[in-house]
Parts: sequence; structure tokens; C-alpha cells
Amino acid sequence: MRTVVTAARMREIDRAAIEDAGIPGILLMENAGRAVADELCRRLPGPVRGRVVILCGRGNNGGDGFVACRHLLNRGLNAVCLLLGRVADLKGDARTNADILIKAGGPLVEVTEAGQLAAGLADAGAVVDALLGTGLAEAPRGLHAEAIELTNTLSAFVLAVDVPSGVDADTGRAFDPALRADLTVTMGLVKRGLLLHPGRELAGRLVVADIGIPAALL
Repeated sequence: MRTVVTAARMREIDRAAIEDAGIPGILLMENAGRAVADELCRRLPGPVRGRVVILCGRGNNGGDGFVACRHLLNRGLNAVCLLLGRVADLKGDARTNADILIKAGGPLVEVTEAGQLAAGLADAGAVVDALLGTGLAEAPRGLHAEAIELTNTLSAFVLAVDVPSGVDADTGRAFDPALRADLTVTMGLVKRGLLLHPGRELAGRLVVADIGIPAALL
């Protein structure tokens, strides 16, 4: 039987892994991003026609996306990160991983207007949603809403990181807009909203990634 948690409980588990077990947060992020890259390569129905576009927010979900992009590039895929915002506004582990990606020559585009989103997604063969994660409390707005709406019009394979953007991680409620994923890679434990309608349908296939949190905390 799978353990199911709320977003708040998962944050507490993450905190305990970092502060009590001594596992650096950046290591958990590395493991999460690599798991996303692994699952994308494993679950794609065939060769990617076009680029893998990773949509990144400014928080840790986006940090997972930067890591995933680096690992996809290492495997020879044509991948690009579209950051909704500016690198200068990133903090903590997300900023560190953005800097690592840039220093490695990875393409990271700062998106500040809707036209850039449309251009960036135009030739996407696969899309990774690393926008919002589990902390969502209201409907996505601005560029985040635009990115979700554009992605939902594509025929590309869509992977959501942790929870599809626009879905409440606790209740499964779908805000307007909410992303429709083919696959959701959720970190550590299943979030309750991924098992409740309509979140369950929007998540697509569900995979739980082991990101190195000690079993005693799970």
C-alpha cells in the first residue's frame, strides 16, 4: 500500500531529511531532476521529434527542471529551459543549478513576455512542466497561465514534475488553467491530490521517484 501525504507533510519530510538527516537540499534536487530525465527517456513513446522544452518556475520545482535539462543534454537530447522570469531573481539551490546549467553551456532562456513562450514551444516534441509544484494556492496567472494553456494545445508528450501545474496537491482541484500531463513524476511519496478527481486524470501515468530521503522518514 502506498503512503499518501499532503503537501505540508511532504515539506516536513523534506525539512527533516535536510536538517535532521543531514542530506543537502541540493542533493535532493539533483536526485529529483535526474529522476525526471530518467523517466522521460524511459516513458517516451518513441524518438523525440523536436526539442524537449523544460518550463521552469522560480522555485525548487524549477530547480528540478534545470537539473533535468542538464541530464537530458548529457544524453544527447536537444533540450532547452524556458525560465518564466530572470535568473537574477532565483534563490538558493534553484539559482545554483541554473548557474551550473549555464556554465555547462546549456540553453536557458529568460521568458518575460508571452511571445517568447509561443516561440519556445513551437517545435516542442516533449514538454517538462517544472513550473509550480506543490505550493499552489490559487489559479495560475500571467506567464504561468499562458504556458499551461499553450502546452495543453500541443501534441507533444508532457511530463509534470511532482504535480501538474494548476492542480491542488491536497484536494486534486483543478484551477483554471490546469496542465494535462501524460506522465507525472512525484517526489518521495504520492501527494493526495494526485489520487483525487480531477487531479488523477490530469496527472496521467503516475511514477513515484526515490530521491534519497531516508526510509525512516517516509
